[in-house]
Amino acid sequence: MKKLNWHEHRVLITGAGHGLGRAVSLELARAGAFIICTDIDEIRAKTTEDAIKSCGGKAVSYAMDVTQLDSIKKTQELILREVGPITFLVNNAGIISGGEFNEVPLAQHLKTLDINVLGVVRATHVFLPEIIKGSVGGVVNIASAAAFLALPFATSYAASKWAVLGFSDSLREELRLKKHHHVGVTSVCPSYISTGMFQGVKLPWLMKWVSPERLAQQICRAIEKKQEQILTPWNVLPVPFAKGVLPQRWFLLLCRGLGVSQSMRAWRGH
Repeated sequence: MKKLNWHEHRVLITGAGHGLGRAVSLELARAGAFIICTDIDEIRAKTTEDAIKSCGGKAVSYAMDVTQLDSIKKTQELILREVGPITFLVNNAGIISGGEFNEVPLAQHLKTLDINVLGVVRATHVFLPEIIKGSVGGVVNIASAAAFLALPFATSYAASKWAVLGFSDSLREELRLKKHHHVGVTSVCPSYISTGMFQGVKLPWLMKWVSPERLAQQICRAIEKKQEQILTPWNVLPVPFAKGVLPQRWFLLLCRGLGVSQSMRAWRGH
């Protein structure tokens, strides 16, 4: 497979103002890509832009709200006019609502689904046509290891990541059927990332925190290889297989035994 010349590519990253989004922005900028930093918080997006430029990279930043289609379309118009069409889209923007289901306000559950799922759908729907028009490109969707299992005390978050994984798999197959083989779709399924988003989490047995910087490196390599899925750390790798072959009750008992089912009970967020 021909190695990507990142200097020829423009990458739009949602939620680029902090955490994994910032780490991915910096990593791809170091590889040579032109980074389009978007975030609902314009100041944070600009901070990432400045960090990239201070390291000799190329970047611009825009305020963009993935829950508002008009915001996405207006941002696209600005990007096309000021930068040009993008070749890669990283759907990273996301939030989490933890706690007992009925104790979390319904509005927070709906907000989680709106950002984590519909935000991905909106951004992809707007930007995919220009990605397809290019000679090579792709979409990266940040899902979670929670996309394969039950995650009590984070029900809407888990549901959102199941949806993102299903969306990614379906879109990838549709692009293949349409002969758009030059466009890759990668779903990223890590365990808990050490960004502050999962403060208070009790890690399951043998599980380690995922470094956003290390995950950003994996994402960069995955894009280059058109890799379909990232499962990290290593002990997440057998989860989809175990879920597929074990009876549902056995799989749930395994998750309880490993501490997965109780891991979000004491979540405090940022």
